[in-house]
This record gives sequence, structure tokens and C-alpha cells, in this order.
Amino acid sequence: MNQRLRALAKPDRVLVLDGRDIGTAVFPDAALKVFLDATPKVRAERRLRQRGTGLEADRLRAEADRMPPGTPPTAPARWRP
Repeated sequence: MNQRLRALAKPDRVLVLDGRDIGTAVFPDAALKVFLDATPKVRAERRLRQRGTGLEADRLRAEADRMPPGTPPTAPARWRP
């Protein structure tokens, strides 16, 4: 899949891609990368909604506690000079 995505990138084409590993694994040398971050509570709400699970306070708190603040949602970002 990474090779297929890279094949789409051409000098005359602007791509806007969203995904866990787009900036680190697929296009590590991209000229511009934008990383959005959310609090553990917001991420927990999103996960529970995606699962179709209710957003009861105790369930939301348990899900948010699984990922403490500062924990990256995926592999840690890598600096590319």
C-alpha cells in the first residue's frame, strides 16, 4: 500500500493525506507535515463512537485512562532534518 500511495505523488500534484503512518512511514521526507493532537478524553470519545459504544461516564473514563496524556496515538514522531 505504501508503494501505491508513493506512486500517486508527483511534482505537479498536491496531496493531502490522513493516516497514522503517512508522515513517518509513507512520506517521511514530505515538505510539510501537520500533526493534530487530541486529549485522551477526546480520543476516548472518538474510539467509543467508532465502536458504537455508549459514552457513559465510567466507560469513557476507563478508555481515557488507558492512554495517559502525552502518550502518542501511534509510533512516536521522528525528526527528519
